[in-house]
Amino acid sequence: MGNLGSGHSHLRRGLRGALLAGSGVLAVACSAAPTQSFHPAADSTAPSAVPSSSAPATTLTLVRPPFGHNAHVLMTPWMPGRPAERAAVMTAKDFVLAVLYADYTGDRDQRWRSYVTSARVRTGLADTLHVPSVTTESFRGTVRFWRMHAVSEGHGKLLVTECVDTARARNTSLSTGKILPPGQQTKHDDNFYLNSDVLAKERSGRWVVVSIPTTVYYPQAQECKP
Repeated sequence: MGNLGSGHSHLRRGLRGALLAGSGVLAVACSAAPTQSFHPAADSTAPSAVPSSSAPATTLTLVRPPFGHNAHVLMTPWMPGRPAERAAVMTAKDFVLAVLYADYTGDRDQRWRSYVTSARVRTGLADTLHVPSVTTESFRGTVRFWRMHAVSEGHGKLLVTECVDTARARNTSLSTGKILPPGQQTKHDDNFYLNSDVLAKERSGRWVVVSIPTTVYYPQAQECKP
């Protein structure tokens, strides 16, 4: 399982480590919110290469990657009360889904890059995704994003955090689609963690990810275990 040296291991193996590029543990309190499910239309047990796509202009519509029928994502519908923060939160949702999809395809999809301008974040995330535990694996099952929250970081930056639950997902072989042995699955408590991303607005008005603080796992992230 890859890591960038300071916290994430990778978000479904994948999001947990692939979303790592910053430093400092940020334990941020969040409020609960109901979740909504989407079931991607693509029907692929072992994902093949797909072309990269550029991030669209920031909208309030979730960008849903084409996961196969065997992978389900529960994304919280929570949005901040302040209208000025809603586009940033939607970008954060799109970004974590794009990273999760990169993990699902064994690093064959690069759409996550269009949400990142920081060279350090791009390099760190690319290195995390380009390891055997990602490039030879996929996953099946359900990943849930919940308890999302957003707080101002000052200087026009917004910290978006959410709990992630990967307990109902299983690592699989990318080539065969078969579930991997128990020793290649995520340890139970490591399936529950608090993920964070810092976003800033470009002059064009588009929000982008500029840093990724260290992941906080259960039991430190007590609020993230159902």
